[in-house]
Amino acid sequence: MEKKIQFKSIKLRLAFWFLVMALLPLIIVCKINYDMGVDFSTIKEGHKLAAIRDLKVQQVNRWLDHRISDIRGIAEDDCIREIGELPGTGEHPRNDLAFHHARENLDRFVRNSPNFFDFFIINPRSGRVEISTDRSLEGENRSDKSYFTMPLQTGQVYIETYYSKYLDKPALTFSLPIYSMDDRDRHILGILAGRINLEDSLYDMLLNRSGMGETGETLVVGQDGMVLNELRWYEKAPFKLKVDGGVAGRASRGETGIVEATDYRGEKVLAAYTFIPRTHWGFVAKQDLREIYAPSRLILRYTLILLLISIIGISVVASLLTRTITRPILEMTQVAKRIEQGDLSARNRTARADELGYLAQAFDTMADSIASNMAIQEGGQL
Repeated sequence: MEKKIQFKSIKLRLAFWFLVMALLPLIIVCKINYDMGVDFSTIKEGHKLAAIRDLKVQQVNRWLDHRISDIRGIAEDDCIREIGELPGTGEHPRNDLAFHHARENLDRFVRNSPNFFDFFIINPRSGRVEISTDRSLEGENRSDKSYFTMPLQTGQVYIETYYSKYLDKPALTFSLPIYSMDDRDRHILGILAGRINLEDSLYDMLLNRSGMGETGETLVVGQDGMVLNELRWYEKAPFKLKVDGGVAGRASRGETGIVEATDYRGEKVLAAYTFIPRTHWGFVAKQDLREIYAPSRLILRYTLILLLISIIGISVVASLLTRTITRPILEMTQVAKRIEQGDLSARNRTARADELGYLAQAFDTMADSIASNMAIQEGGQL
């Protein structure tokens, strides 16, 4: 059985309920206001992160479109296609002049490209690098590389992200078939590959954190969960930090959404994530919840200060009200105690026009009646 609150004084009882009735609505309003502020911040920042996510993914796709257009233009260049059949079986002798012109064109393309740092052409039969802007690569076997085997199988552009030992940095390779110039006998002459240093190209776009506050950042992960770009809170993250769970895992598996989650630091974040199909990248734009909720916490701090001031003010008002209400009651209590102790001359000094005044007057009248009756009884006994 629950124990009820017991008051030994009507003044305390009234003061307590005055405070409860005055402060309870204020506390409820403060709680609702804070919750609404948090919800509003979450919705607002969620929309903002989704807009940043979509904008950056659009920029990445546009950048990829340009690079694909660049390498397709090279693969379709007549001077490149004039290399003819690459040697490999002994049936096709090497055309040194065509090779020379092709190498010169590839050198020119590299000089004129702000993104690609080298190009090379792979023999489709042997997997051997036949022509390269980096002469040291010529003669090397690339038959086991995905950027060689995939274009041969699909006939389409293939994009691969990897850590380049040559650069000691993350790199991106675009590769596609070079087709013969004879439309009646269209076949693959070679595989053209171009490599890009990500730090000098795509990362500049991703590291632009405008509108993401002091804690926001973008995160790009491969299908294996490996981080592909530099991060704000983890030094040299590309191909060293693996985050295959949580939001990054959802993004790399092809999902899209906005969610509160925990990031690679163990920090609570709000994250907007999606998938980039052509590169099989998961993309995440995120910001710490503590920064997102900072305005709401500031409002809560001011609200608590206001609540404290209100408690003090309400306590003073409640004290004055209870004193005004309970003073005649306490006075009647003292008079009653004096009469009980035999002092029949005790009277209330309360002069009020309300019910308490009437009660005090009736109490005095009753005391006069008792005193009169006792006087009559004492006179009769004499």
